[in-house]
Amino acid sequence: MKKSSSQSGKTGAGTPAIHRIEGDVNLSTGNVDFEGAVHVDGWVRDGFVIKATQDIKIGGGVEAARLHAGGKITVEGGVQAHNKGFISAEGDIITSCITSGKVRSNKNVVVTGAILHSEVFALNKIVARGERGLIAGGLLRAGAGVEAHTIGSHLATPTMIELGVVPEIQEDLINTRAEIVACRRDLDQTQKAITLIQREMREQSHLSQKRESQLYRLYMTLSGLLERLAAISEKEEDLSAAVSVSGNAELAVTGSILPGVKIIIGEATMFFRDEMEHVRLFEEEGKIVIAPYDQARPLSHIADK
Repeated sequence: MKKSSSQSGKTGAGTPAIHRIEGDVNLSTGNVDFEGAVHVDGWVRDGFVIKATQDIKIGGGVEAARLHAGGKITVEGGVQAHNKGFISAEGDIITSCITSGKVRSNKNVVVTGAILHSEVFALNKIVARGERGLIAGGLLRAGAGVEAHTIGSHLATPTMIELGVVPEIQEDLINTRAEIVACRRDLDQTQKAITLIQREMREQSHLSQKRESQLYRLYMTLSGLLERLAAISEKEEDLSAAVSVSGNAELAVTGSILPGVKIIIGEATMFFRDEMEHVRLFEEEGKIVIAPYDQARPLSHIADK
């Protein structure tokens, strides 16, 4: 029988709790929704859901499941999603491979093997590390850049890579800024209501039970709005940073880029009909420029987690 346990951090107050499953996430465990980090020793099987406010770590692999983490996601055994399920994280997503999956990270997606026939989005970078780093088939979108050893296949598998300020990022930034304006307006109205009741309290020396209850609810509303403003302000900073670095977005190929690959950087598009080796692509004056790969400035300086 599979075992699961929850434990608080041992390094002091404020350390996130950890929910650990000693085996697979399947019918015997059910879905997982946890305030803290989730560690699974085995696999996450088809159709199951894990939600965590902190990191998710999977010792096995992930099938056609849904994962969402408020932190990063690490999948040691790779993602084999059969074109179903969805994996998303506010932090990095790190795994050995992604096959027929849909993955989104608000930071980086890093694989040590291949990304095959998948839809992958990263607000910052997508990196397929080392000589086994292969991207073939599907759609990849990244704000700052993509690096791989090989892109495409000798069968000319259709592969699209879109870099820079993709519409999704721009739309998200606009919506987030609108949220900030609305939140600040609600904060101002809430603070004015609190000030009014506080003035009544000073003038009357006491408040009715009804007004005390109103004041308490206003304080709770104020606290919630302040937390929300902090969260969406942090998101706005991340999105703004992604927009600013996207002007220097580039594709780095340490090995070969093969026929059948379509590259979009900003407004410029390039379709590859011939193989090219050791190249770097970036946008300049509305056109995609091909330059030799520069080992002194790889994208994959992302620290190992």
